Amino acid sequence: MADATHSIYRQRGLRGFTCGIQARVMYQIPAAALSWSVYELFKFVLGYNEAKSKMTDTASCHLSKSCVLTSAALVLGGVAIGYGSASLNGIFLVLLGLAVGTIISYFTSRRNVRVNCTHKLECDKVVDTVDMEDIGDKKTFCRCWKSSKFPYCDGTHNKHNKETGDNVGPLIVQKSKQ
Repeated sequence: MADATHSIYRQRGLRGFTCGIQARVMYQIPAAALSWSVYELFKFVLGYNEAKSKMTDTASCHLSKSCVLTSAALVLGGVAIGYGSASLNGIFLVLLGLAVGTIISYFTSRRNVRVNCTHKLECDKVVDTVDMEDIGDKKTFCRCWKSSKFPYCDGTHNKHNKETGDNVGPLIVQKSKQ
């Protein structure tokens, strides 16, 4: 990675280095400089080096259309698309990055919303009744739906708590001492 970054800046010369410095110093957004470098790395890896002669140097531009577009892109997200024939390649890379990021975030943030995954799945609502005479002095009832003795607790929630950092526990019903 370091070799590729060095090669990018070596091929672009001072222009490649000043583009990153421009974002870092002028806009005070380190993420913009990092995004610019990542953009340049993608261009290098995918073989878009022909754009190096057509990209505008942000350090020496003076309110041209290309400068405005490049600066706006640096400020708004750090990905300078440029202006000219390289813009389609840049747009493709930006859209590819957005698509990959969206897909990764979608799959990593998906959660199983069903709490009960094993007990009486054919019923619309699981209802269990327990006689007070059957309880005796004390009974523990499951609240995590993971017990194999449901509705009674068998301690399965302890494993769940260690794995997920949750704090679920049983419901304890006992006779009051009078």
